[in-house]
Amino acid sequence: MGMEDYLISSCIIGVLAQRLVRKICTQCRESYIPGEDLRKTAGLKEGEPLYKSRGCDACNNLGFKGRKCIAEFLYVDDAIRRLIISHKDSNEIMKEAVKRGTKILWEDGLEAVRKGETTLDELLRVSSDT
Repeated sequence: MGMEDYLISSCIIGVLAQRLVRKICTQCRESYIPGEDLRKTAGLKEGEPLYKSRGCDACNNLGFKGRKCIAEFLYVDDAIRRLIISHKDSNEIMKEAVKRGTKILWEDGLEAVRKGETTLDELLRVSSDT
């Protein structure tokens, strides 16, 4: 944008990233125990269920009805501000933010998957570029 780093860091309070995921239809939702590969991808404990849907009249046989927002919020505190001014790349800034308690988009989405609000495939679909 052509702005100096010190101007950006002093003006920004936070940055919000968000995605919409499709919600599983509550009328036809079923739990299942995922295989080992899927369990490792999701960071699930042994025997922890995931959810899928069959499709029904309530969801027009889509298996999904409605949407849910998943998000991450990066609060720009003094430590993050110093990294911006020091021209650190986004990976270094994000590592510091996570150390300071930022919940990343993937974690927020995974929480929705564990609650049965969406599927792991849906989370992977919307977060594949993050």
